[in-house]
Amino acid sequence: MRQEYKLVPVDATADMIAAGMKVYGATARYNAMLAAAPAPLGMEVEVLAWYLPDEDGKPDATVRGDVAKHVPEAFPLVDRAHIARLQAENAALQQRLSVADQRVDELTLNSFQQRVRPWMAECFGPEVLGDEQERNHRFIEEALELIQACGATASEAHQLVDYVYGRPVGDKIQEIGGVMVTLAALCLAHGLNMHIAGETELQRIWTKVDQIRGCQKFCVRA
Repeated sequence: MRQEYKLVPVDATADMIAAGMKVYGATARYNAMLAAAPAPLGMEVEVLAWYLPDEDGKPDATVRGDVAKHVPEAFPLVDRAHIARLQAENAALQQRLSVADQRVDELTLNSFQQRVRPWMAECFGPEVLGDEQERNHRFIEEALELIQACGATASEAHQLVDYVYGRPVGDKIQEIGGVMVTLAALCLAHGLNMHIAGETELQRIWTKVDQIRGCQKFCVRA
């Protein structure tokens, strides 16, 4: 058994399937499909020579040459040093991906969203924390207060409500992305920093836990 390795697509390409259909036998078909697999971009391996298989499906050293490359079941002889370089590059890339994944996990764990959770739990408890309608109302209330502070009128807000509710319901994930992008754009237009504003407000409301909890208990919900 040869010890060379080759990166191939997860799903067989049309060329690989066509090459496999031209030969018989599991080994020959495998070799034909392997040879027809496209090389990853930037990772093409130079073929030094081609061998035809012997009766056992192994490379036959007595039959080789350029003519063999036109036979579907031929074995490519490649530059081992080149393969070693590619394997080293692949290992380095995998290491970088692993570090990046770890960093993403760390950022997610310490994200602003996750740091809001303990404040919510402290102020309102799990029941209100999971109340979707309550969260809807509080969000639109804060959004309206923001555009009011930025100069939008009640008439404009009512027109936008009619416009939005006259359209098909959107996808929540996409709409969250839209909120993030448009909030960033609004802050840019007004010369504000959304990240500093968020951190400042989170610090402020931690000092208002008792007051907010009391309001939640006695104030009428929207």
